[in-house]
Amino acid sequence: MKTNYLLRVLLLMTTISPAAVALGANIEVDGIYYDYSIVNKTASVTENPAGYSGDIVIPETIQIDGDTYVVTSIGSSAFNGCIALTTIDIPASVTEIEYSAFAGCSSLTYIDIPTSLTSIGDYAFFACGLEAVNISDLSAWCKIDFFNSTSNPLYYAHNLYLNGDLLTHLTIPADITKIKNSAFSGCSSLTSIDLPDGLTEIENNAFEYCSGLTSIELPNGLTTIRSGTFGGCTGLTSINIPAGVTSIGSSAFLGCSSLTSIDLPAGITSIESGTFSGCSSLTSINIPAGVTSIGNWTFSGCSSLTSIDIPAGVTTIGSWTFHNCSGLTSIDLPDGLTKIENYTFLGCSNLTSIKLPDGLTTIGNETFSYCSSLTSIDLPAGVTTIGSSAFENCSSLTSVDLSDSLTEIGHHAFSGCDGLSEIVSKNPVPPVASESSFDDRHYMHCILRVPQNAVDDYRNADVWCNFAVIVGEFGGVGDVDNNTVTVTINGGDIVVGGLKPGEEVKVYNLAGQLIHSGTETTICSLPDGLYIVRAAGQIFKVAL
Repeated sequence: MKTNYLLRVLLLMTTISPAAVALGANIEVDGIYYDYSIVNKTASVTENPAGYSGDIVIPETIQIDGDTYVVTSIGSSAFNGCIALTTIDIPASVTEIEYSAFAGCSSLTYIDIPTSLTSIGDYAFFACGLEAVNISDLSAWCKIDFFNSTSNPLYYAHNLYLNGDLLTHLTIPADITKIKNSAFSGCSSLTSIDLPDGLTEIENNAFEYCSGLTSIELPNGLTTIRSGTFGGCTGLTSINIPAGVTSIGSSAFLGCSSLTSIDLPAGITSIESGTFSGCSSLTSINIPAGVTSIGNWTFSGCSSLTSIDIPAGVTTIGSWTFHNCSGLTSIDLPDGLTKIENYTFLGCSNLTSIKLPDGLTTIGNETFSYCSSLTSIDLPAGVTTIGSSAFENCSSLTSVDLSDSLTEIGHHAFSGCDGLSEIVSKNPVPPVASESSFDDRHYMHCILRVPQNAVDDYRNADVWCNFAVIVGEFGGVGDVDNNTVTVTINGGDIVVGGLKPGEEVKVYNLAGQLIHSGTETTICSLPDGLYIVRAAGQIFKVAL
């Protein structure tokens, strides 16, 4: 019986996790609680069930059962909510401060960061009363891994001291080649910075919210500026970006409200989301020829920007890109652009004219909404879709020219366009529209001009039938010299005769979709059905 009992005990011991053996139970030493590793002989400060208060001095080492343990970290939430904690002395042995370690320590106004520290977790100092952060080594500080901006005590304290002296001018040491994420985030005491020639990368949010910074000279060796690097630097008036920079991250200059101009280097191929959003003093920007895409929100709120040249190679412009650029009066969009995304020019209240590219097919939702100075718009031939509220509240818009490829008009597309008096719809098949696409006053007071041969189709079509005045003024037989154009069916093919060389033929289905466009006079391989053929200004209906 005893033998069986001993065997069971031995079997149980062999199944205990090594981690369970390696970790000691939570222990209190001189008023401070710790977790500890028996194997590594290290300890981590943990939460005191009764809370910590007053002045706390964390030792470099503690004794447990006669063994020495090195204190290497301050654990998650160790001092969380300790509103009576007034000072903390962190030893040189600590390398990590974990998540929310000092969150809510509202009486903690000062902290001294040891050179041993290599990482600080998220919200480590959230809602603290910090007013000052002191360090003794800039190189060590620049190498700390902050989880994000809210990990950095500077984000709350705003004032950085080096060996007791307030830093207003920052000289980054020569051995630093990379400035880590959020390294100086929130440091509003800084007014100027010198960066070393060997610096090649500035990581995310490194100088975010350094509101006292007025200018900065970036080193020639720099190649990368990450997301949010100078976001919220409201005092920054100018910055020179070196020629070697090939990448600028999203929101890099977000909210730099004093920045007046900027030249982007030739190596930049894309401008990321929000890069210059909220730069309300920006009057000019030079975009290099190699740029092919401009991201969402890029120039949103740049209210002093009066004009901008977009390179010919740009094929993508994101949503909200020029939102509330109230100083923008005109803009030419590059030919390679096929879609204008949602809200792109929303609130550009002084925009009077815009040149839309020939290749454009889609205008997104609220694209030109509240462009109250826009007087006319001419849609390229290839535009098939106008999104909801695309031109809503364009109160100065007097006329609109809808392309012959247009098949769909979204809800409220022209709602609030109180000055609109003329609509030209070139598609022989009435586009699909909503009752709310136009206002009641449009139906009563606007002249709707349509192809001569399509007047009856518009008068019988949903929504379009609401217009009191529908006039057929183009595309009729009388518009063609000598009336020589013919359309016949030959063996299932559409044959167009009487065209001049190079004249275009367009074929639509009854849904108004363009299914063929070209200079060929014989159109083959179409499925059986009814079609509308447009050639040399005339419209023909044919059945295959």
